[in-house]
Amino acid sequence: PVITSVTDDSVASDYSKVTLHGTGEPGAVITLWVIAGSTTNGNDTQTGEYKELSSVTTTVSSDGSWTLDVSELGDVPVNDNEFFKVTQSDSADNTSEFSNTVHYWHGNFENVQTEVGDDFVLTGTGNDTIVIAADDVNGKLTVDGGAGTDGVVLQNFDVSQATFAIDSDGNLVISR
Repeated sequence: PVITSVTDDSVASDYSKVTLHGTGEPGAVITLWVIAGSTTNGNDTQTGEYKELSSVTTTVSSDGSWTLDVSELGDVPVNDNEFFKVTQSDSADNTSEFSNTVHYWHGNFENVQTEVGDDFVLTGTGNDTIVIAADDVNGKLTVDGGAGTDGVVLQNFDVSQATFAIDSDGNLVISR
């Protein structure tokens, strides 16, 4: 399985409906895994043991896509780093290797600076400034500014090496 995105689907950008999206084998059951204690220790180093959340599952649809609601997890407070990965099990009880690991941060700070390991940053309501000060280690960073008027500051960024485009959903995509 592959985790493709994390979205805040709440109308008010208040994290009341946060969804993990991905792809997998149609009909397989997806199970969420998280780093134990990552939320209580403020763990942003991706260290620690992963634990299975056997109550957080979904079935991959016929088109190969799946979603999991991660907004009601007791160990996922606002202003903290989370690390998610999933497995999939088929009807013969074969369980896959782990998916890619996703580093997800969501918060209510008005000024946010990304970390080199961030994959998805959701800033919620308000007028936020997001500072991207370093290249992301895996070359992927998605920022959702939520409700409000938001700004992005690209530090140490050579604009002449970048392309800027608007995708079909109206998102600004910066590549280089």
